[in-house]
Amino acid sequence: MCSFRGARVFIAIAVILQLATASVAGGQATGQHGDEHPAFDCTDDGLTRQGSTGFGCQLLAKYDVPAFPDAPLFWHVTNFPTRDAAESAKRQIAFVVDAASRIWLYTFGPKDAAPKLGRAIASVGPLQLPSAKSYEVVAYFVVMPAGASTGAHTHPGPEAWYVLAGAQCLETPAGVMHRAAGESMVAPPNTPMDLINPGPAIRRALFIVIHDASRPWGSSSDWKPSGGCGR
Repeated sequence: MCSFRGARVFIAIAVILQLATASVAGGQATGQHGDEHPAFDCTDDGLTRQGSTGFGCQLLAKYDVPAFPDAPLFWHVTNFPTRDAAESAKRQIAFVVDAASRIWLYTFGPKDAAPKLGRAIASVGPLQLPSAKSYEVVAYFVVMPAGASTGAHTHPGPEAWYVLAGAQCLETPAGVMHRAAGESMVAPPNTPMDLINPGPAIRRALFIVIHDASRPWGSSSDWKPSGGCGR
């Protein structure tokens, strides 16, 4: 994990506050924002592009899947000491990513399909899949400052998170969900949403979206959040 002290913190927050224009980049939608929360720009090269701020998104993988099993689908997150160990533990639908200075094996299948090796971190689901001829899994690592918001957006498939540090609040038309470090969250397909880091800590999280491979994985939304995650 990256740490931020002294003047670097103030510089980082100042940069984020300048991101007031809605955008869609790398498939991630950033919707409209009011005055309550500064916009959070999540793009494929975000952590690199924003340089010393350390805030943004890091694309970990885009993984094509012809079909998933018929059983309820779960995202199994397992930690390994080395990439070789993670690669050797792969079974069926799985891939290895490197995020937050750790090696992770992502496995997709029924609830009992978690790898037997490695350190089991979470089994997230069930994930409601849209009908599609083939699928793509996009996987990201995100570092988000306190008070920032993604803005209203939607995905054509389920989105799932595992929070590594800090907290997150997700508002959808169905209500508000809060999660803290060590917890997971799922949003169904085609659901307007706004995700906020309520603070006070920096939020670090892993997230995935599974979507129809023929469609972009995210788009902005005209839906107006009620402010249930705080103003």
